[in-house]
Amino acid sequence: MDEARPAGFWIRLAAHAVDGWIFLALALALVFSAGLVQAMAGLPAANVGLFVLAGFALLGVANGVYYTALTKNGGQTLGKRLVGIKVVGLGGGDVSLGRALARWAAYALSYAAVYLGYLWAALGERKSAWHDRLTATRVVEVAPCSAGLKWTLAVLGLVPAAVPILLAYSTYASYNRFKVNLAAAREVQTYRGLSSLRSAVDLYDIDKARYPASLSDPRFLGPYIAAIPDVRLEGKGHAPSAQVDSRDFLGADGRVEPAKLKDTGHWLYNPGNGRLIIDCTHESLKGNRIYEW
Repeated sequence: MDEARPAGFWIRLAAHAVDGWIFLALALALVFSAGLVQAMAGLPAANVGLFVLAGFALLGVANGVYYTALTKNGGQTLGKRLVGIKVVGLGGGDVSLGRALARWAAYALSYAAVYLGYLWAALGERKSAWHDRLTATRVVEVAPCSAGLKWTLAVLGLVPAAVPILLAYSTYASYNRFKVNLAAAREVQTYRGLSSLRSAVDLYDIDKARYPASLSDPRFLGPYIAAIPDVRLEGKGHAPSAQVDSRDFLGADGRVEPAKLKDTGHWLYNPGNGRLIIDCTHESLKGNRIYEW
């Protein structure tokens, strides 16, 4: 066995294709069956989501058992058996249960590095991937495999190999969209709060012929607006706050003077003229300064 030829990258990818498609098919079947059950039984999406998560957890356990048991008993998964390669120790002997389990666990490192650990098998004379090196194992050829079968399976292997990358990209893109949508919703909520506060101040002025000395004055807070709304500006470095600061913030021309702002993310009120703005110098998602709202 010491003289056995190391299995190259492409034939290992061909073997991985068979094993990868087995579990990809199981995962797709799980998702499809969950959707079918939801449609037929009218289950809440949250319940179906828990079912899918539990199913994927079981698939993970099954994946570990599959690779560990078959590597320990003969050194060949179904994919490796089909293309005529097997896992052996550095001396050519069979792999122990502990080493087979460690080898399966070490796959995670090769995956986490965006498959760089697998691509390492294309380098060097021994064609060792990271999980080979970490567990003192190697993959060797034990039976001939036709070029047509090897290359067909290798190409097919790119599909399940790409699924985690596509899922990761999709998750990242969805998370970014969620953050943008949340920020937009918070800006709209804050703008509406600003409009409500300004309307309440104007109504107070109409009734009392003066502006409220403080927005926390019980003659204003309660009769004219139920509560001071929060300023909520995602991604601007401000915590949600309903605090109202009172001071002058206008220049000689009657416009907001940025130098007088402190970028606190609070409401900023001038009781002398009833002007109310948000003390924030950042730009909104629409590109205008928030203090100019």
